Amino acid sequence: MWVPAENRRFVLGDLPVLLMGGAPVHEELPELHAPGGRVPACAGWSVVPKATLCVVDGPGDSGCVVPGAFSPEEFGHVVEWCETVERAGGAVVVSVGALPGEAESVDWDALLSGGSRGGFVPALTAP
Repeated sequence: MWVPAENRRFVLGDLPVLLMGGAPVHEELPELHAPGGRVPACAGWSVVPKATLCVVDGPGDSGCVVPGAFSPEEFGHVVEWCETVERAGGAVVVSVGALPGEAESVDWDALLSGGSRGGFVPALTAP
């Protein structure tokens, strides 16, 4: 399943975040919460971060393909995001009904107030 480019955002921070709006896997991801300020891992999920596309793979047939950089302007940012995912060992994958604004940061209070789904998803890396 495909997530359109306008429905994804790669956010840099302490942990990299893949924010998706209207993702086809929304209902399959666990409800997003952060007990003690820590986002729990999504059991059975993985992310493959690449500059041209990212794959979010879940249990069974769950999963989606997220386009990476579509323009030269996006390329450097997406590459930096992918490198950060590899260093962190994964990313926080968050699915919401619709993406909020154009901000480069994440409003965690809004995301944790209900309706958001996701958690920390470990990165798959080549052996």
